[in-house]
Amino acid sequence: MKVVSSGFIVKSRDGRFLLGKADGHEEPFCFTVFKGQQEGEETLMDTAIRELKEESGIDIIADHRLNRNISTNPIFSYSLRHKDVFLFLLTDVEGVLNDFKFSCSSYWRDDRLEIIDYKWFTIGEIWENIFPSQRGLIGKLKVMEE
Repeated sequence: MKVVSSGFIVKSRDGRFLLGKADGHEEPFCFTVFKGQQEGEETLMDTAIRELKEESGIDIIADHRLNRNISTNPIFSYSLRHKDVFLFLLTDVEGVLNDFKFSCSSYWRDDRLEIIDYKWFTIGEIWENIFPSQRGLIGKLKVMEE
């Protein structure tokens, strides 16, 4: 049985995308979108919201300025041998995240933080930094920009 995972692609109002650097992965290709495994009876959106908060500190439920600017359907999905991933888009149209202090409260099984750094990337920079399994989203983002 495949694992179901969901999460967010976070876009700034100036068109850059926030990615988290995953601990335990060497550069390049060590940055990822914020996503994780569905738990219990969570919907895809419930999972995406929880994972975003755990891996970045962004709480779209608490900040109404952000929760108005999320897609209600996944904008991108992909399948790996062991999991299906669904990604929503959060667009920070009001610049809420400009001075936000990102933080991770999610740990690997060996007590290391999952995300150890954060960086904003242009679409062109994503290819050189994101996990290869997530590169397919770049084409989708480019089409959305047109």
